[in-house]
Amino acid sequence: MQRGADEEGFYGFLFPDIRQELKRVAQKRCCICRLQGASVTCKSRRCRRTFHFPCGSERGCISQFFGEFKSFCWKHRPVQRVRAVQHGQTPCLICLEAVAGRPTYDTLVCPACASAWFHRRCIQGQALRSALHYFRCPLCRDMATFQAEMFRLGIKIPDRDAAWEEEDGAFAEHYERHGSCDAGLCLCPAGREQAEVNGPWRLLLCSSCGSRGTHQLCSAVGEDANSWECADCRGTGTVCGLCRRGDCDPEIFGQLCRQNRLLIHENCLYHASRLMQRGADEEGFYGFLFPDIRQELKRVAQKRCCICRLQGASVTCKSRRCRRTFHFPCGSERGCISQFFGEFKSFCWKHRPVQRVRAVQHGQTPCLICLEAVAGRPTYDTLVCPACASAWFHRRCIQGQALRSALHYFCCPLCRDMATFQAEMFRLGIKIPDRDAAWEEEDGAFAEHYERHGSCDAGLCLCPAGREQAEVNGPWRLLLCSSCGSRGTHQLCSAVGEDANSWECADCRGTGTALDMATLQAEMFRLGIKIPDRDAAWEEEDGAFAEHYERHSSCDAGLCLCPAGREQAEVNGPWRLLLCSSCGSRGTHQLCSAVGEDASSWECADCRGTGTVTSVEPGSDPNPPGQRGFWPVPSCASRGPCTVGTSSGLSPIPLPALPQTATPERC
Repeated sequence: MQRGADEEGFYGFLFPDIRQELKRVAQKRCCICRLQGASVTCKSRRCRRTFHFPCGSERGCISQFFGEFKSFCWKHRPVQRVRAVQHGQTPCLICLEAVAGRPTYDTLVCPACASAWFHRRCIQGQALRSALHYFRCPLCRDMATFQAEMFRLGIKIPDRDAAWEEEDGAFAEHYERHGSCDAGLCLCPAGREQAEVNGPWRLLLCSSCGSRGTHQLCSAVGEDANSWECADCRGTGTVCGLCRRGDCDPEIFGQLCRQNRLLIHENCLYHASRLMQRGADEEGFYGFLFPDIRQELKRVAQKRCCICRLQGASVTCKSRRCRRTFHFPCGSERGCISQFFGEFKSFCWKHRPVQRVRAVQHGQTPCLICLEAVAGRPTYDTLVCPACASAWFHRRCIQGQALRSALHYFCCPLCRDMATFQAEMFRLGIKIPDRDAAWEEEDGAFAEHYERHGSCDAGLCLCPAGREQAEVNGPWRLLLCSSCGSRGTHQLCSAVGEDANSWECADCRGTGTALDMATLQAEMFRLGIKIPDRDAAWEEEDGAFAEHYERHSSCDAGLCLCPAGREQAEVNGPWRLLLCSSCGSRGTHQLCSAVGEDASSWECADCRGTGTVTSVEPGSDPNPPGQRGFWPVPSCASRGPCTVGTSSGLSPIPLPALPQTATPERC
């Protein structure tokens, strides 16, 4: 059972529970391979079949990846009840190869359209690439019904980003900013590409689509204007439905939420007085359901803002007997405070919280962030740290710092106090998001942590190629300190034995810092070091295990009889290539080693008799399923040469004489 959090143990399965399960299944035999360790049990009533998960997948068992994670054997597995008719030879929609004529374990059909056919292995690969948010029927694009049926039939659909979203540079084109004037007549003498910060040639981008721009003078935009809409977006409802603005400054308005023609600022949502979060975080906009948002838009349609006098005011002052309503951006500009915790209360400029701190300035105190002058006392735009009463800063500066540092790093820039400082900033309307800091989300933020020490630090390096030389084996094999990892040495330079797997530098030697893996990991966990439960980075690289998938493809018999050579491999017939069923690194043609036509396995000379396959129990078939097709060993105990009859017209094969001590049973 998963009794821990996702980061505990293996995906929430605690280590003591795993060890207990290993003991429980140690004596349980798999009903398929007959080996011990079967941990999966069929959930059908009165069925006692147990099997290994891989064996079950190969035999046609189904394991579901949702709910109780049930498994079913091949006799009780779920089947599709779909009236699907094929028109001719219908191919798999993914690999375009032929499928079976009806739904089977390996052939699935979409339950929504009953026309999309595909192989199980193909749709499983599609599910792993598309993940939960994009996985749907390749033909009719149905998602809900299709996913429910695929879950029932044992298709694993991971709840993560799609594979193409996790590639490097997947969204690079989204960060390209439009940089030219698209007015019908551009008046700028320097051309359409001219862009200044202020003045008539200031370049404004469309606040709705961002794909059109204009100079301030070319479209007669006012000097104080902060936003502008192009002709395509103007009047189409691309401004925020609550505050009636198209501004997209995340420090003031938060993220921009868009769903078809519905456009709402994040902060406008949180501070709408009658709007409640009634859904999960992934439903609607941050848990605000679309029907509730539309209902709120209707409610505030006739409410006028007490600041700009326009309709659509959704924020109400929470002070007792105060009836002021305003737009969230108007309130921010007028000096209102909206809190980002608890009930997300808002207060007008007359009833807003104020600081009660005895802070004395010594001369002209600057803002600790921008180093510009601040007011002589705490005001709406000037804040002071409540812990040290010496750190002063502008509201816009500390708000930007909070968005960059986020909850886990945001503290006073001077005294480094966190608890008291954050509580005061929350009360004064500073938004502190609960996420990773901005510098932790940048590409390559932790790249230097993966750099491996790569030089010899011995006092006298004997390598003629220099200290940077590193080989896998031999005297110039580079060993890193097993305790700190920041020192290295060549095997010969520190007289390390050839069989040594670890080495300690002079700083760590004798300090007791050399620990085994289990102890070291436990100590690192205790100290807050994150050790991810996944494959190593080099195992996730493209082609990391490419050589493991190369299949042996030649005949290694002492005398190869194939006229086409050892590389010849056919599906059937005397030149059918069989690989060793134990090691897989040796092969033989059927005829070259006199293997029977019905044989499904063969063992090379190195593996034969080493006990790497299932042994034959007394009284059982002398040729078990894994070895059927071999020539039967004669039981004749005569000392002379014996021959065994063959099939397919092959000549008898002389066998060596048995030892004299053998007791003949039958001849």
